[in-house]
Amino acid sequence: FLSENASFARAVEDAGITFIGPSPFSIEIMGSKLAAKAAVREYDIPMVPGLDEAIKDIDKAKAIAREVGFPILIKASAGGGG
Repeated sequence: FLSENASFARAVEDAGITFIGPSPFSIEIMGSKLAAKAAVREYDIPMVPGLDEAIKDIDKAKAIAREVGFPILIKASAGGGG
């Protein structure tokens, strides 16, 4: 959706048009779970435990899963849908 696209929101504002939606900055922050988590941390808001970095290695993911315990949910850091 264009309403969730920071580049589109910025282009609309740059064109002098009022964008009805969140600021480009807000869209960028909330579009990444890692960035959102970093932003929330600044205000000492309680969060569900998790990682502060993307896991790119399957063996590392497996080791963390064994440590955390099962069942476990692994989600992409970017994108919406919770």
